[in-house]
Amino acid sequence: MSEWQPIETAPQNVNVLVAYKNGNGKWRIVKACYHTQLPWSEESYLDFVGQEGEYAPKGWYEESDSHATIYQIDGVISHWMPLPAAPESTP
Repeated sequence: MSEWQPIETAPQNVNVLVAYKNGNGKWRIVKACYHTQLPWSEESYLDFVGQEGEYAPKGWYEESDSHATIYQIDGVISHWMPLPAAPESTP
């Protein structure tokens, strides 16, 4: 597995693992992506009421494979690393 790298070196528009301290001072590690242009959807619009334009604000968004809505990360991200490879399936 890769080592943690400074967030300033993270790629954009690619899913990676990110680390940040939450409001309680505890480390949190999530799959996330820095989106430079994230199209609005009806659901995501509700999260950004009052924003104008066709795209959500640039920034880090927590990614999830289980639902379409993603949420902007409310914290200062300090580190990132590439996602690990998926396990090989066995017959």
